[in-house]
Amino acid sequence: DADLRHAAALAELDERVAATAADVLAAADILAYGRPLAFVHPIVQEAVKADMPPGERSVGHRRAARLLAAAGRPADRIATQLVATEPAGDRWVVDVMRDAARQALARGSPEAASNYLGRALAEPPDVARLPALLREFGTAQARAGDNEAVGTLRHAMDVTPEPEARTEIAVTLARALGMFGDHARALSVLDRVAGEVADLDPELALRLQAEWITVARLDGATRQRARTRSAQLRSRARPPRPSTSLLLANLALDALEEGEPAPVVADLAQDALTGGWLLDEESFGFSYAANALLWTDRYDLAERAWEAARQAARTRGSDALLAMTCGWRCQLAYRRGALREAEAEGQIAVRLIAQHEWNALRGYPHSKLSDAVMERGDLAAAAELLVADAAAEKIPFFLDSRGRLHCLHGRFAEGLEDFLRCGQALDTRGGRDSPGIIPWRSNAAIAYARLDASDHARTMARLELQLAQACGAPRAIGIALRAVGLGEGGERALDSLRAAVTVLERS
Repeated sequence: DADLRHAAALAELDERVAATAADVLAAADILAYGRPLAFVHPIVQEAVKADMPPGERSVGHRRAARLLAAAGRPADRIATQLVATEPAGDRWVVDVMRDAARQALARGSPEAASNYLGRALAEPPDVARLPALLREFGTAQARAGDNEAVGTLRHAMDVTPEPEARTEIAVTLARALGMFGDHARALSVLDRVAGEVADLDPELALRLQAEWITVARLDGATRQRARTRSAQLRSRARPPRPSTSLLLANLALDALEEGEPAPVVADLAQDALTGGWLLDEESFGFSYAANALLWTDRYDLAERAWEAARQAARTRGSDALLAMTCGWRCQLAYRRGALREAEAEGQIAVRLIAQHEWNALRGYPHSKLSDAVMERGDLAAAAELLVADAAAEKIPFFLDSRGRLHCLHGRFAEGLEDFLRCGQALDTRGGRDSPGIIPWRSNAAIAYARLDASDHARTMARLELQLAQACGAPRAIGIALRAVGLGEGGERALDSLRAAVTVLERS
């Protein structure tokens, strides 16, 4: 798509001569007729390129890039020429590639940005600009879901001396490691940098502590330590600000899991979402805050939060954020009864996760999508989604969904086993595992009742009702009342079921 004047200049021809040459080449079926100039077919273009010696071709691309720069063309157009040149230590090439990468990120193309920055590193840059370039490259790789981001960001940390810049790199690296399921190394990185900045900048140190808590929450082995650390920092969380939004998101989830009233949980979550800082950072903490609203039945607020996340994911071209968003929007739509919408969201999430190595997300969207297809009776599709691996066997959502699938097939003993394992998995995380998140006790109570273990059914259901009433979320209360009713007999059962209808009608 070259302008005639640029092609003429590159070929060192008078423009009139170049126009005649273009017509001759078009008549020979090498160029297409018309403007801008283009080869008649990609095969012809490749044949012409292959006929040029590599050194000559590289010099030609570099000259073409200079011509386009002199004409004021956008950096990404110039970069298209420069990626085909041989490295020569040219500072101008590095500058153009960085500008092109910024433009690519702004239009939601992290893969293109990563390509440009990789070429800039090959030029290579001077020593002074290497740290910033490595940070930008690693960030683009992480956003594109490339596991090479980990090595790039580690290199960036090694060559970056400034505390604030090291903090940004550490956070991005920890999130990348967390997405790939390497929580231990992520926590090690955050601990190291937090120690470096503790006396230099308390707000930076607080932000790193909140990031540590967020990653530690993802691993059952460190989840209780995360809860302890967030409780110790609670007094520093307000007023909401960039350095505390992540801490507030964790506190919201802690409050929910501890059975605090829904309004308390929702206030913490809304404070965490203030200013859009969590979404700007693409942190796991965003899902903590948005889901604290979802799990306390603040569906309109959760919808607004996740819609903002969807728009951000598409604008930035972030597959990771889009996968997380669609996975949780699937559950939101399911809880509202919009089953087709839930399926559409869940299918996007499952497909994206299959394309990447995001171990931290595996199993979650599969269970949410299976809930939607089970609800409309497609048990075969649900079974395909609930094929377990070692990671899925540890995910409470997955175990609960599979338990309900067993029960729908009449396999109540197998279902009960999964519900109890779900409870055990939640128990290792600490807290009281709010029924607003997973009503596993109600599901277990119904399975017990169908297995003629009525005492166990009543005990389990009544405990769930107590926890649900303490939180005050109507959905959880209605589910627990139904379980109580199915475990009782006679008029008491009818009273509980009528109460379930009443509370759910208001939900």
